[in-house]
Formats: sequence, structure tokens, C-alpha cells
Amino acid sequence: MAAIWRYLHGLDAEMSRQGYCIVRYADDFVILCATEAEAQAALPQVQAWTAAQGLTLHPDKTHLGDCRQVGRGFDFLGYRFEGGWRQVHQKSFRAIRGAIRAKRVQPAARARYAASGWLKSGSLAADPG
Repeated sequence: MAAIWRYLHGLDAEMSRQGYCIVRYADDFVILCATEAEAQAALPQVQAWTAAQGLTLHPDKTHLGDCRQVGRGFDFLGYRFEGGWRQVHQKSFRAIRGAIRAKRVQPAARARYAASGWLKSGSLAADPG
């Protein structure tokens, strides 16, 4: 992660120097612009910087959008920004929900565990928590 930060810090500095607001986590980034013309001017500058570094932008992830309009938003770090709203991306939501379910102990399983301990020792076993 530190190597990525050092490598792409130059992009952060260059875009900031030119007056753009760049938000980056590792190698994912968004450049926030006030107008479509500003965004259209920023894209070739990013493409030139990445090409000079021997890098390429992912064609499916590189686009101009307007997160205030429905249908023109973007996904970034597990969120969907669209129509003036930010919401957890469905894929991220399913992953979070699955992780929570995997950590939960069902009440019936807890009761069976306590009952099996009671039957083995003759007294109620401690609840595993």
C-alpha cells in the first residue's frame, strides 16, 4: 500500500496543483469537478500523467459522470453515487450481510449447546457467548 501511495502521490500533487479536487484510496480515484467542461479538461491530463508513468486507466471504470443525475453516477469504494444520493453498493451490502450472518450464533444452536453441557455434567453449562 505504501508503494502505491508513493507512486500515485505524484498524480495527487499534479491534479491539486492544477486546481482539481482528487479523492483517492490506493489506486482508485475520483476527480470532483464543478462543470462538465472542467471534467472534460481533467480527463486528458490524467491520461497524459498515467501514460508518462507507464500506466493505463481501466477503460470500464474511466468515465465522465454527474452524480447529481440519475443514470450518470459512479461506484467508488463500495458506494454508489447517483441522483444526488450516496448508497451502499448492492455487492458491498450482500458481503456485509453475509459476514454478519456468519458471525451470529442462532438461538436454537445456543440452546442445544447449553442442553448438551447440562446432560454431560448434570448441571447447566456456561453459555458460550
